[in-house]
Amino acid sequence: MRSRGYISGEDVTMKASMAKLKVGRLARELTDACLQYWGGMGFMWDNPVARAYRDSRLTSIGGGADEVMLGIICKQMNILPGRGNPPHETGAQFRDRYGPWALVAGASDGIGEAFARRLAQAGINVALVARRAAVLDALAQDLRAEYGIATREVVADLTADDMLATVRARPMTSRSACWYTTLAPRTGPRISSTARRRQRCR
Repeated sequence: MRSRGYISGEDVTMKASMAKLKVGRLARELTDACLQYWGGMGFMWDNPVARAYRDSRLTSIGGGADEVMLGIICKQMNILPGRGNPPHETGAQFRDRYGPWALVAGASDGIGEAFARRLAQAGINVALVARRAAVLDALAQDLRAEYGIATREVVADLTADDMLATVRARPMTSRSACWYTTLAPRTGPRISSTARRRQRCR
């Protein structure tokens, strides 16, 4: 039993994370099925199904969201890519698959900056797209100095209708990988791609 392992001093972090992740997802699935059965009556506050649907949702949020549990499990299994773990592919393998350039939209900070740094670490040239020119220049200089890669800075508003035209005006190569890391809504024309190559910008 897992509780016996915990009492005996065993590290049960991964098992506890797996249990919480599974319980939260099962609770959501079960209460959703009950709500579907009850129909509109299931949304009435005097119905216990509505309360169960609301309360059980907290299991996947409180005390560490599902994403946190997945991160813990990956770290325990040593399969989470990061600075302390080797990537699943070498830089050469990555370039052979996706091309020598990567376009990172929303690269000025946060997730976009993290993607840019990780790609540069793998030896991939990066095109940085964001609104703030000064921030992009500073990041580009940092990446060139630390990893010896080539960079291109594209100052563009990701919510503007002419964003794609601005990006295409700075061609990289015939093939590159594309990461869109911002929460800004995209309206207007989109980059056409097949399901198999949806991460590639041509």
